[in-house]
Amino acid sequence: LPSSSSSSHPSSSSFSLGSIRRMRFYLKSCVQVTVGVVILIGLFLFLRGEVTRRNENLKAEHVMEQQQHGPDAMKRMQKGLRMLGIDLSQYIGASPFVRAGKMENIPDGFIPISISNCELGMKASITMCKLDYDKHHKAPHLYPMQKDLTTQCNSANTIKTTFEELQTLDEHSNRFVDPSGFVFHESRVGSTLVANMLAVDPNNIVHSEAAAPPSVVAHCSASPATKIKLLRILLRAMSNSRSHARMFFKFQSMNALFIDMFLQAFPNTPWVYLFREPVDVLQSNLKYGSASAPCLRFTSTPTEQHMSLIASRNLELKSLTSEEACAIHVTALSTSALNALQRTGSNGVAVNYENLKETLLSRIFPSHFGYKVTEEMKKKQEAESTQYSKARQSSKSFSEDSESKRLSASDTVKAACDFIARDVFNQLKQKANDYLANSNVKDNVAPTRSAMLALENLKYPSEQSIMKNYLPYPKLRPLKDLLEEWPPEHPDVPDIPGVLDGSLEVFDYQNADDMKRAVELRLHEVPFKVRNVPFIDNAVEKWSSDKYLVNKFGKNLLSVTSSDTHNFRYFTDRRGSIENYKKPTSMSYMTFEEFLKTVKKAETSELDSKHYYLQLADFGAAKWISEDLMDWKPQTNFWFGEPSANKGINCRFGARGIIASNHYDGGRNFIAMLKGSKRYVIAPPSECPNLYLYDSKHPEARHSQNNWCEMDYDEYPNYLKVKATSVVLKAGEVLYLPSYWFHYIMSIEPSIQCNTRSGKAIRGEYDITACGF
Repeated sequence: LPSSSSSSHPSSSSFSLGSIRRMRFYLKSCVQVTVGVVILIGLFLFLRGEVTRRNENLKAEHVMEQQQHGPDAMKRMQKGLRMLGIDLSQYIGASPFVRAGKMENIPDGFIPISISNCELGMKASITMCKLDYDKHHKAPHLYPMQKDLTTQCNSANTIKTTFEELQTLDEHSNRFVDPSGFVFHESRVGSTLVANMLAVDPNNIVHSEAAAPPSVVAHCSASPATKIKLLRILLRAMSNSRSHARMFFKFQSMNALFIDMFLQAFPNTPWVYLFREPVDVLQSNLKYGSASAPCLRFTSTPTEQHMSLIASRNLELKSLTSEEACAIHVTALSTSALNALQRTGSNGVAVNYENLKETLLSRIFPSHFGYKVTEEMKKKQEAESTQYSKARQSSKSFSEDSESKRLSASDTVKAACDFIARDVFNQLKQKANDYLANSNVKDNVAPTRSAMLALENLKYPSEQSIMKNYLPYPKLRPLKDLLEEWPPEHPDVPDIPGVLDGSLEVFDYQNADDMKRAVELRLHEVPFKVRNVPFIDNAVEKWSSDKYLVNKFGKNLLSVTSSDTHNFRYFTDRRGSIENYKKPTSMSYMTFEEFLKTVKKAETSELDSKHYYLQLADFGAAKWISEDLMDWKPQTNFWFGEPSANKGINCRFGARGIIASNHYDGGRNFIAMLKGSKRYVIAPPSECPNLYLYDSKHPEARHSQNNWCEMDYDEYPNYLKVKATSVVLKAGEVLYLPSYWFHYIMSIEPSIQCNTRSGKAIRGEYDITACGF
C-alpha cells in the first residue's frame, strides 16, 4: 500500500483508508462466518451425540413422539445433514425396537391398525396404535367396529414397525398368542352381535372388522405363501394386550372368500360361519338401494369365485340385476365356507341365525371356542345381546325383523335367492343341524394367555398394608396323621382319596379366571399348584427322552452327590466345624449317561444302599436348560416376584425313593416337575419352633435334626403340635412354595425337578427370625 506520509499523491490517503475499511469488513465477515461454522459444527456434534444416547436408552414410547413429524420430515433432515458431511442414519435409521443389538418391547396395548406397501413382504410398514378397550368392554354396542376405536389414533399415539420386527419380537418375548376363534359370515347375520357378546368380557380382546387383515389377504400383491406368513405374524401381534387372556376376530364378510388363507395360517383355531335365510340377507343388503348395497361392491372387481358362480348359472356379469348380483356375492361367500367345512378335519361350524344366541351360549362359546364363562358373565352377555349391535351413539334395544323382511320381499328377490343361493343355504343348514344334534363333540381348548402376564406394574405390598389381611393358609392336618397314613420312607402312593393334591388349590394356566386366583394366592404367599403351562409341557415332552438329555449333556463330567442311604442330608462347610461331625454325603464325577445307570440300578436296590443325586444350575454344561425353559428367564411375569433377585434355574435329578430332609428356603420358589413325580410334605413358617432345626451355626442349619423315617415322638414331642399338608407333584405340574415354608421331599419314581427363585417374601419372615434364623 502507498505510504500515508506521501504528499505528492493527495488521493493516496483515501485509497489507503478505504482499503483498510474493506479489509476490516472482510476480516469481520470471515470471523463471523468462522464462528457460525464452528457453532453449527458443535451443534451438529451435540445433536449426533444426543441422538446416539436417545436411541440407546429411550423406550418405544419416546420413539413414538419422535415420529410424530412423519417419515418425510425425517428423510429431509437426514439429507440436509449428509450435505454437511454428517450421516445420522446409523443412529436414527435403526428400528424403534432393535437398537445396538438389543431388543426392546413394543409398548403393551399397541395394536396393528394398518399396513403400507404390503408387496414389500417382511419389510412392509405397519402402524400400531394404543386402543381404548376399556370403553369397548363396558358398552360394545357403542363401539361395534374397530374403526370406532381407531378414530383416536394420530401421530402422537401411534408407532411404526415392520413384519420383520414383529416376528423378531414374537420369537424373543413369547408375548403374543394365537387367536381363540374366528367369526366369518354372509353379512347382516348377527356377526356384530357375536363380537359384542364376546367383547363384554374384559378378559377378551375382540377385533371386529379390523382393517389390517384384509390388507394382507385381499389387497396385497405378495405370493400366497408370503401372505400366509404375514397373516400369521399380523394376527398374533394383534394380541399385544397383556391384560387380555383370549383374542377373537370377527372379519368383514368379504374375508370369507379367503377363508382358506386364514385357516392355513392358523389351522388349529376354531371358526364359525354365520348364515341366514337368503331372502333376509338380500333384503337387508338392498334396503337402501343398489347404490349403497355392500353385496354389489364386487361387480367392479369380481373374484374367480364370483365369475365361476356366474358361469355355473349361465349368467353374465354385465347383465346381472341387483338382486341377482347380491345373491351371487352372498352365495360366493357361503360356497367358500361350505368347501372349508366339508374338508376332512375341519375345525369349523355352520351357525344358523335362527337360533344364534342360544347356540352361542350353549355350544359355540363353551365347547367349540373352548371359552367357558361364569353364570355372572353369561348374564352380561345375554344383556348385551338385547342391544342393537351397532347403536354407536346411544343404546337401542334390538328388534327381530326376519318375518317382516320376508313379507316385504319382492318376487325378484325371492327368485334370485331360489335360483342362485338356495342350494348352498340348504347344505349349510344341514351342517348346522348336524352339529347341534351331535352331543359327542369334543370341547376345544382355546389358546389363552394367562391374565398373569399383566404384571408390569405389580408390586409386592408392604408388610404394614397386608399383614392384617393375609389370606389364610391351606387347610392343614396333624403331621403325625399324614406320616402314619403314608409313611415318609415309602415311595408308593397309597390309595387315599385326594392324596395327590392334598389341600392345595390347583389352577389351569390357560384359564384366566384360575390365574387371577393364583395371582392373589401368590401375593399373599400361599402355596398352590399350576397345570397346563405350555413351556413346561414342551420341556416335559423333550426331557422324557433319556437320549435327548444324554445328547445335551454330552461327555461333560458332572459333579454328583452320593449318600450311603436314600436319605440325602444337605450340609455346608461354610458355617464352621462341629466336633466329630461326619459329612452325610460325598461328591464324585461322572457323565450324565453314567449317572443314568445309577438311577436305573436304584430301581432294584435297597433303600439303605448307596444312592446318587445330581443337582446343577443352568450354566456351564447345563446352560442349555434356560433355552428349554424360556419363560424362566428373569422378567416381569407370573413367575418372578422380583426378577432382579433371581439367580437362575436349578435342576435336580434323582432315583426312586430319594429323600430330602425337612428344611426351609428363603426365596419365593416355583418348582416344576419335568419327569416322574415327588411327594412334598409342607408346613408354614409358624411351625418353625416345633421342627427341631439345627441352628444357624451348624453345617445342616435350617434342616430338622431327626430322620422322619424313624420318627420318635417321645424324643421330639413338639412334632405332635405340627400342622402340615401333603401334595404330589407330577410331571407337567408346578408348585409355588413361598419363602420360609418347610418341605420334606420323597421321589416317588425317577424324577427331574427344576426350580427358580426370586426374592424373599414378607410373610413368614417374623416366624423364622423369632426361631433364631
